[in-house]
Amino acid sequence: MDQPTVLRTAKVGGFVKEDVLTYVDELNSKIYGLGEELKEVREKASAPAQDSAQIQKLETSELRMQVCERHRKSWIRHPRVPATMHR
Repeated sequence: MDQPTVLRTAKVGGFVKEDVLTYVDELNSKIYGLGEELKEVREKASAPAQDSAQIQKLETSELRMQVCERHRKSWIRHPRVPATMHR
């Protein structure tokens, strides 16, 4: 499809049916190829976003763990906590 497609005209008007069908098949093939290419590009574009979201989720979990650990340590050191609870 590098060259422009020339549709031959028929004697009774319109175009030669085989030329039109061939041209439509070429267009469908090109459309399918472009669709696949678009799908690949979208998958590649969304991959960093997924990685970023996963990193953010892990960082949030890590921060929560740090806060919980600090809270646990401060709770254990609190003078009102019975000695049996110090572990």
